[in-house]
Amino acid sequence: MVQCLRTGDLRGAVTTLLNWPEAERAGLVAQVLAACTTRTGPRAAWTAALARAYPHDTGVITSMLLNLVELRPGEALHLPGRTLHAYLYGTGVEIMAASDNVLRGGLTSKYVDIGELLAITDFRATRPGRIHPTPTANHGETYPAPAPQFRLSRYQVRPQRPITLHRPGPGVLLCLGDEITVRRDADATTLTPGLSVFLPHRGGPVELTGSGVAYHATPGFHGAHT
Repeated sequence: MVQCLRTGDLRGAVTTLLNWPEAERAGLVAQVLAACTTRTGPRAAWTAALARAYPHDTGVITSMLLNLVELRPGEALHLPGRTLHAYLYGTGVEIMAASDNVLRGGLTSKYVDIGELLAITDFRATRPGRIHPTPTANHGETYPAPAPQFRLSRYQVRPQRPITLHRPGPGVLLCLGDEITVRRDADATTLTPGLSVFLPHRGGPVELTGSGVAYHATPGFHGAHT
């Protein structure tokens, strides 16, 4: 199969790759893998790793059309809706607005709805920028994402320095690090790394004690709060 693609035609390229004949996909991916093994750099290394993991999936080649972004600890990235993206490696906190569309474009054993994916995807070329947290009151930081649907804050909890969240809910509090105790009114819950707790809208302030990092996700319409 021979295809001629116009430079800059991202929609055409992705459409072609999604509709590539199944019988010829393994051979195409194998050629990409062979080319990547002769090159150096993170782009070639990641493409080769994906080719080995998904030898029959043209999503390996689609990934080469995406920006490759490496986030350092504490950095964030905002992706607008309808943006084709892929997570590669590492532990991150992902928060997203309510949606009735979660569509896959490849690198998965699950169903790929090609028609719907092409109908909603925004193929305009962009270069995403890193989001750095800004300090807030009470030893906290917030990520200034341009999304009114949610707000994400981070708190460094240390021994002998409790943190009080005066408007904690509705929201989710995730613990990373050692151990954090969450006290609200007469209730107390101790979180270890990876555990979270839902904080309802009603009730008194929440006090955080212990040691670790707490990520606090709430609706974005609260405005400034701690």
